[in-house]
Amino acid sequence: GRDPGARPVSALLLAAAAVAADPTPPPEGIGYASVDAAFRALKAEPAATLEVRGDWSVFVLTRPGGATERWYFTRPGHPAHPSVVKRWQESGATADDSGEASLCQASPRGCRALQAP
Repeated sequence: GRDPGARPVSALLLAAAAVAADPTPPPEGIGYASVDAAFRALKAEPAATLEVRGDWSVFVLTRPGGATERWYFTRPGHPAHPSVVKRWQESGATADDSGEASLCQASPRGCRALQAP
């Protein structure tokens, strides 16, 4: 007889297609799947200000409630380009209310050079 645990091939193909159709969840730390996606989102954010500091493009964003985020994006020519470092601090923050996360899409050697100002 048929194995009770066996699934028809069509069910397996449908399950595989459903998994393939799901977008990759963004990295936990920065909330975006790529450096480019994060840059485009912040560039479109009216509350974010942008300034260039040497090899870095820096967005500063104050969220409702007073939390501040600083996003440091490498510029072309930086050894870790493309990369982003996100730093955040809650309003009236203690050390537990602040943090840093990063995403490096450069070579492994370039990523070792990633250190935001």
